[in-house]
Amino acid sequence: MVIAAVLFLISIFVGVLSVFIYLVTFSIIVKHWKTFNSSFFILYFFDGCINIITYFNAFIVFRLSAITSRDSICSGFYKNIDNNIVINFLISTTYHMAYVQYGMTLLISSDRLRVMRRRHLAESKPMNETQQSNPQICTILIFFILIILVLVSPLIDTHRFFQYESKIVYNEELKSYQLYHPL
Repeated sequence: MVIAAVLFLISIFVGVLSVFIYLVTFSIIVKHWKTFNSSFFILYFFDGCINIITYFNAFIVFRLSAITSRDSICSGFYKNIDNNIVINFLISTTYHMAYVQYGMTLLISSDRLRVMRRRHLAESKPMNETQQSNPQICTILIFFILIILVLVSPLIDTHRFFQYESKIVYNEELKSYQLYHPL
C-alpha cells in the first residue's frame, strides 16, 4: 500500500505538471496561431489532448483505485460505478487510447519525415521550382482526416469491451479496488 501511495503521489505531481505545461503551450499556440500555423503544431495540439485524456483515464482506472480502501473517501465512487456503463467506458478507453497513442506517434513521425524530405528537396532545387501556391491547407486537411481515422479506427477492436460486463472488485489482500474485465 505504501508503494501504491508513493506511485500515486508521483503520478499526481507529474500529471499536474504535464497538464499545466500542455495548457500553457496550447494557449500560446492559439494566441499566436498565425505564427504556429503548421502541421506540427496541429498534431502537437491533438497529441496533447489525447495525452491528457489518457492520463486522467489511467489515473482513475489504475492509480486512484490502487490506493482506495474500502472505507476511504473515494470508495463510494468505485462502489457506484460497479456494473455500470461508466466502468465499461473506462476500460474500453484504456485499450482504445493505446491504439490512438500508436496512431498519433505514426502521424507525428510521418509529418516529421515529410517536412525533412520537403526541406531536403527544397535545398536541392532552384528557388522558383520550390515556391508553390499554398500546399499547407491541403496538408492540414489531410492530417485532420488522418487524425479522425486514428481516433475512430481503433473502435474496430475496442468496441468489444462494451459488450462484456466489467466489474470493480475489492481485493482484500491489496486492500484496494481493482478493475476486472473478462477479456
